[in-house]
Amino acid sequence: MKLQQISWNNQNGWDTTNFLNDTNLVLVFADSDFFYKEECYQALASFYPNADIVGCSTAGNIRDTKISSDNLTVLAIHFEKSWIHSVKVDLDASSNHESEMQQALKDFPKEQLKHCFVLSDGLDINASDLAQSLSLELDNFSITGGLAGDSDRFNKTGVMFNGLTRKNQVVLIGFYGPIHVTSGFSTGWTEFGAERRVTRSHKNTVYELDHEPALHVYKRYLGELADQLPSSGLRFPLSIRRTEEEAPIIRTLLGINQEDQSLTFAGDIPEASYARLMKTNIDRLLESTQDRITELKHQHQKNQGLCLVVSCVGRRLVLDQIAEEEMELIASELGDDFSISGFYSYGEFASHHLQSCQLHNQTSTITLITEDE
Repeated sequence: MKLQQISWNNQNGWDTTNFLNDTNLVLVFADSDFFYKEECYQALASFYPNADIVGCSTAGNIRDTKISSDNLTVLAIHFEKSWIHSVKVDLDASSNHESEMQQALKDFPKEQLKHCFVLSDGLDINASDLAQSLSLELDNFSITGGLAGDSDRFNKTGVMFNGLTRKNQVVLIGFYGPIHVTSGFSTGWTEFGAERRVTRSHKNTVYELDHEPALHVYKRYLGELADQLPSSGLRFPLSIRRTEEEAPIIRTLLGINQEDQSLTFAGDIPEASYARLMKTNIDRLLESTQDRITELKHQHQKNQGLCLVVSCVGRRLVLDQIAEEEMELIASELGDDFSISGFYSYGEFASHHLQSCQLHNQTSTITLITEDE
């Protein structure tokens, strides 16, 4: 496996004129309006004429230990022995996605499939339904990926697949053959305050917690930070359990509605589930990532390859100026022979120990990929 990372920014354009030959797959992570222009895809297609070109808008880009905004980072991959299969799915934002995913994945090859990486529109698709559909259609296969972002603007997101960037798209990339993939995710968030029952909700909108308007509850906990909602809510996600015995998942606040006092989250929150507010600090986030990458490196047992990182925009906001320390921890554990590439997202897909794929928020999802010798 050969790798190349290049970048583009508005001031200097592309940072190289030499491109990796015989590239099979190009991953594009973009925090720039240039990503939506035909010129962007045409340039990439000329650089890598034989590759599948797949990408998404982001809330920040990751290239090795550096985090950047207002630019594009591009990862080109040449597989020597293994291969990929990519498919695009156009989803109806109003549907539950099951039938569309079932049709799209009907002919998705399963033989020798080792892993599936997913990039999805981040605003107009119900990502919880998408995760459930992926679990049904790709049961017993590991899955990672993320939702496209738009910095902290939450205006528009898009996905590229061998053409212009569009919304309401999902792209699945299957990795096949003699290739070794290990994946997992880190959190670092802790619950606080009283556990409350979700007494009224629909999909990803919560109207009442313990029969009290949800926005009113949030404002009471946030105090002065309530004036900065919804952006301040990225620092205070919800821990959600459908039953008292179930392990919790994290849901990030995306929007508020002053009129009906509701909260909109980056993933479904079922009615009658249990909810608690969460918080974190820098040390907890970094310790969680350190523990996870150490575990994954031990499981992977390969000394070179690719590390794909999909990390939540909320983590970037909390870590702020030291966000690169999280990437430095990963790089230090993996060593110089691993390349790190990825983006900050509006949600992360991950399956754990081949359990069902779930939509996560406020995590760092890590995927290690190495071709077998």
